[in-house]
Amino acid sequence: ECGRNLVSPKVLATVLAGHVAHHAGDSDLAASLASGTATAALAIDVVTNTNRDRFDVLAIDRAGAQVLLFWSDGGMGLFALPEMAKAPCIDDSVTLHAGELQRGSASHWVDAAIAPLPNRAELLLAAALAGLSAKACDLAVEYAKIREQFGKAIGSFQAIKHRCADMAVRQRLAWYQCCLAALKLEANAPDAAMQVASAKLLAAEAAHENGRACIQIHGGIGFQSECDAHWFVKRAVLYDQAGGSMRHQAERIIAAPRPDW
Repeated sequence: ECGRNLVSPKVLATVLAGHVAHHAGDSDLAASLASGTATAALAIDVVTNTNRDRFDVLAIDRAGAQVLLFWSDGGMGLFALPEMAKAPCIDDSVTLHAGELQRGSASHWVDAAIAPLPNRAELLLAAALAGLSAKACDLAVEYAKIREQFGKAIGSFQAIKHRCADMAVRQRLAWYQCCLAALKLEANAPDAAMQVASAKLLAAEAAHENGRACIQIHGGIGFQSECDAHWFVKRAVLYDQAGGSMRHQAERIIAAPRPDW
């Protein structure tokens, strides 16, 4: 639902930050984050550094946040908000600030071996991406019902029907993989990490493809700023990069052992 409604990534960051504070033993901060008294901003890694103790990051919607949430495959941590420069963003419904984080400067850090927080974060992002793809599909279908060409709704044309059907299949497949990954993660299955990476990969692909198809079905109006279709394409680009792009997820899948069906 956060993906469908383009909710700020700050909501996701605050939920995850509460888990970090809890596992780190900071009950006061965990309670503040759970109640909404304190909030966290999401930081995403933009450059793969040789020294993994240093990260070049982009902070999303940092205004008003008390802490910065960042994770890598090795764990998840909370940082004090550093000095950061405002950066341009393809998705102008959010703000971006660029800066640097040092692993050792984290106020709280929870290794992935202690709690699978990075996998939970990837799964929640996958679910948000699935929501983006579902909303893009809904927008396209609704427009196809009312837009007429040659005296008929364009949804009656086979080319549009097939494109809408492909969008629905992509969205369903992404959501079902998210559900499977959630069950695997809850059961602490050996292939949980691979299933989570698969969910993020499929959901990102669905969000990109459905967003583009939605714009195309809208025709000329789809390229206009007053049409909502472009918001879902832009947010898909942002979420795809958070926690590792489609390429990174594909590499994780290839490197994983055979799945335990």
